[in-house]
Amino acid sequence: MAEAYGELEQRFHENNNNKADEQPEDNAEKAEAGPAMDEVVSEASQEYYENGTLSDAAYQSLEEAGLSRDVVDTYVQGFEALQAQQEESLQAEIGGKDNYDAMSDWASTALTDQEQQVYNNTVESGDRDAAAMAIRGLYARYVADGGDPVSLVQGGTAGNALAVPFGSSYEMTQAMSDTRYENDEGYRRSVEARIAVTP
Repeated sequence: MAEAYGELEQRFHENNNNKADEQPEDNAEKAEAGPAMDEVVSEASQEYYENGTLSDAAYQSLEEAGLSRDVVDTYVQGFEALQAQQEESLQAEIGGKDNYDAMSDWASTALTDQEQQVYNNTVESGDRDAAAMAIRGLYARYVADGGDPVSLVQGGTAGNALAVPFGSSYEMTQAMSDTRYENDEGYRRSVEARIAVTP
């Protein structure tokens, strides 16, 4: 994948260097040659962002700007792979996709529209650290609200590393007084994990 991305980058720069080597007859042509590529790529990027795909017209415009369909497809595949890798990395912050999906289901009803918008804006901001902090914060709220971490394949929970400490002894007492503490092994393990990391 890295090799394909490198090839795409090389072709893009070669194309730009070839255009720079061509001496347009006047400065007006030279001014139009540079922004045309940027404009076409920008429009195609916007279309991909909005639709998740590129139309034949976008491919045609990119082809006319000097980027073949194969080059564009390779770039898109690289972009999608990076996006998937980042998504997986962010989900791993709270124990993986199952925990993330359970938290997201809970958040769709537990958060106000404004809270959901702020969360989404933060996660989609492009700032990985801010997104990770928002996800961990929402997950802590989810667990504090009684959400159980999804069991992992080996039978345990996400573990103490993901447990959120209790904010007060009252909060800890409330969790232990909950009927689920006596009747639900998963809930009890979750509370015990939180107790273990509470200072």
